[in-house]
Amino acid sequence: MDLRKFVKTLPDFYDDLKSPTCPKDRRLRHITEKKYAMTTENIGFLLNYAVSLMEPDEVYVEVGTWKGGSLSYAMEGNVNREFYAFDNFTWFTKRPPWWRPWSHPEPKHSLMKVLRRYNKRCKVIFREGDFRETLPALDRTIGVYYYDGGHSLQDQLDGLNIVLGKMAGESLIVVDDTNPGYEGSEARTANAQWLREHPEWALLFDFQSPKPCHDGWWCGVQILGRYRGQG
Repeated sequence: MDLRKFVKTLPDFYDDLKSPTCPKDRRLRHITEKKYAMTTENIGFLLNYAVSLMEPDEVYVEVGTWKGGSLSYAMEGNVNREFYAFDNFTWFTKRPPWWRPWSHPEPKHSLMKVLRRYNKRCKVIFREGDFRETLPALDRTIGVYYYDGGHSLQDQLDGLNIVLGKMAGESLIVVDDTNPGYEGSEARTANAQWLREHPEWALLFDFQSPKPCHDGWWCGVQILGRYRGQG
């Protein structure tokens, strides 16, 4: 992806990049209003813009898809791209009602609707299961990787290490829930450790929120990047 353009131009899309209320461009508002994303329109726009800067042979990958909100943000308007999503639905999963026992449990039911809707415009593939078991089989070059899976220290390190050899020469990693103090800040600690072990990658942005689940940057977001020729 064009990482330099992303870093240079991202601030242009927000009135205040460090503490935005919403992006200047509100074309993704309809996704926000559906309220099935555990993220914000600001993060969604960031993902969408990053995908638009990928090279033709690169794909978008996310771990932690839930109902498909962040995936919808990434896909909207990015036709002829490929998207891969992974989740095991171990969090906030509800059984179908007794009168609809054949249907998928929530949030999988909502995700299936998202996949059917967007498959008309782009290629999107979902794999259910622990990402440590499903993601290694992916044989594609990743331009943009969004990690919002488990945020324990080991989960976060696994989430980064598994994709390391799959990332494009110039590529982007977006990690959610990195606020200092949030759930022990293990994701933040893991990112710092991983960056020390992989100096070809850099922390490009460290967006923090004044409180959890804030409309700005939700529970904090860190963006890691590697420029072409650095690794």
